[in-house]
Amino acid sequence: MKRCLYVIFALVLLIAMAEVGWGQIAAWNNYSLSGITSGSLNATTNDANLNTSILSRGSGITASSLAAGYSSTGWNVATEDLAKSGGLYYQVEISASSGYKVSLSTLDARLRRTSTGPNVYIWRYSNDGSNFTDIGSTVSFTSSTSTGDVQTQIDLSGVSSLQNVINGTTITLRLYAWGATSSSASLAFGTTNTNSLAIGGTVSAVAGTPVITIDPSSRTGFSYVQGSGPSAEQSFTISGSDLTVNISITPPTDYEISTGTGGSFSATSPITLTQSGGTVSSTTIYIRLKAGLSAGNYNSETITASSTGATNKTVSCSGAVLPNAWINEIHYDNASTDANEGVEIIIENPGSFTLSDFTVTLYNGSDSTNYDSETLDNFTEGSSVADFTIFANYGTSFTGMQNGPDGIALSYQGYLIQFLSYGGSFTATAGVASGTTSTNIGVEETSSTTSTQSLQLLGNGTTYSDFTWAANLTQTWGSPNSNGSGTDQSLPVSLTSFTAKPSGNSVTLTWSTESEIENLGFMISRKSKVESGKSDNGYEVIASYLTDESLEGQGSTSAAHSYGYTDGGVQPGATYAYRLADVDYSGAVTWHKEVEVKVEVESGKMVEGFHIGALYPNPFNASFIIPLSLKESLPVEIDLYNVQGQVVKSVLRQVVAAGDHRLPVNAGDLRSGVYFVRITVGNSTRVEKIVLMK
Repeated sequence: MKRCLYVIFALVLLIAMAEVGWGQIAAWNNYSLSGITSGSLNATTNDANLNTSILSRGSGITASSLAAGYSSTGWNVATEDLAKSGGLYYQVEISASSGYKVSLSTLDARLRRTSTGPNVYIWRYSNDGSNFTDIGSTVSFTSSTSTGDVQTQIDLSGVSSLQNVINGTTITLRLYAWGATSSSASLAFGTTNTNSLAIGGTVSAVAGTPVITIDPSSRTGFSYVQGSGPSAEQSFTISGSDLTVNISITPPTDYEISTGTGGSFSATSPITLTQSGGTVSSTTIYIRLKAGLSAGNYNSETITASSTGATNKTVSCSGAVLPNAWINEIHYDNASTDANEGVEIIIENPGSFTLSDFTVTLYNGSDSTNYDSETLDNFTEGSSVADFTIFANYGTSFTGMQNGPDGIALSYQGYLIQFLSYGGSFTATAGVASGTTSTNIGVEETSSTTSTQSLQLLGNGTTYSDFTWAANLTQTWGSPNSNGSGTDQSLPVSLTSFTAKPSGNSVTLTWSTESEIENLGFMISRKSKVESGKSDNGYEVIASYLTDESLEGQGSTSAAHSYGYTDGGVQPGATYAYRLADVDYSGAVTWHKEVEVKVEVESGKMVEGFHIGALYPNPFNASFIIPLSLKESLPVEIDLYNVQGQVVKSVLRQVVAAGDHRLPVNAGDLRSGVYFVRITVGNSTRVEKIVLMK
């Protein structure tokens, strides 16, 4: 009997603890409330190391009158989805003070509903205030006791996201309810002199000062030849301890970072590493120099890692985008006394560089060290083809070139572009190529080579890899190479002009070629310019020979040809830059100089109060833009139809402000095919055709 009394006493004590909030870190006793309590409520019990915990309402419910309770009406929706989208919820916000972390274990509530009030509810949680996750399943609640009903306690200890939550992150709990049959029916936390809402858990100190650790703190040697990028990857490791918030890693302008490598590299800015219990485990971050940069040095740019309370840590990155240049012709040995020894170099757009920044260095394969060098300003400029110019130095600076295995290095501002060798390969131990193994060109000269012969590159293309070395050919210093029997060195499209001219709400592009070598066709890319003159989101391809026959090339021809293209996807008053590229038979893409044009605003183009520009790109891959200009704010509706006349996507239904807009439409989830865009502005409707090609 005595044992039975002890058990009963223990049960009563446990119930009392839940009711009065003993051991709770945040609780609300609403017994003192009367009338309509609008606004939010601070917790009546709040752990000393918590920021003030707050109970509030969602936007879809309205404060109502109730003695000893926090009451609201407006729960009369039929489904959970409507409750979520309509803001029908009570909300609790809990966060640890600086230097502390909080873990939640239990949730107790006393709910009071009127007879026609909501009859189903569910609790949800979030650590960012936007993305919510259900706690358990929905609860049916039909009782209407005037003093409220204690709900079954909810166990939160197994929800990992609600454990060890550091200062700086706010835990948000929401009770969504629905099913009321009257808009005046209410649901409240109350109404006895006990806690009507209580959160159990622990609040503890976070040990130590937040620390971010990075290794190494610098990375150098990023490089690629202009037009080929991005660079090869390098990496660093990062970890954190005693953190109060996540680590944010931000790259500089010309470098990009990723947690994945190789084919999984996905440039992300910033990268966020989530702390758990104040710790971020050692994580590898991969870095590379961005593709598409102009030739030049990109030194001392810093990646910054930060977390509240921790000292920022950085990784300094240095590298270069190298000019498209290569060693093109070599002569070092011949019968009798060596003569006309020399080296020839080809450079794309040499006028963009200082010739003295290029250096040719000779290496001795027997001891792997350098023995002679010369800068390109001491070379003789030869002929030019398209954007490429040939420079040669023979019979003067490079007398005494040694027989193989020996090597030749080409560098720019101290960055190695090429390290070639003849007669074998070796690893340099000094100079600009130190630590680099040479690439054996596979051909060499002998004592039977004449003083008027050389080793030369033959083939067609725009980069070194497009050509192949051949031996014992008649020297062609300063001119394209030739084997004398029809196999020559050819550089592709020779562009003589490229212009852009605005015409109404479009831009007409025209260009001419002097000659073409193995030219499949052209591509056109465009970017808009903001008022400061800086580009916004960079270039995007708007037209290609793959989808437009008028952009197909002439193959190989020495005759001049003219081309044109009209871009209708522009906005009046905007400024655009265009680039033209040609594509050869191997798929190599060569981009030419850009042109810039401003689209003037023509009078009378908005007689209906609005103007819809041409949709672009068309065809598109995943998304396209609808240019829309409005004289005044107007309601706009946009729907996407398939060829059967069925609506496959509702894009927009809202009032759009006056001005120029670029409305994005994401349709990457649809199948390839023809679609129709129905655009209604005010009382006017337009239908435009667009093609999705994946």
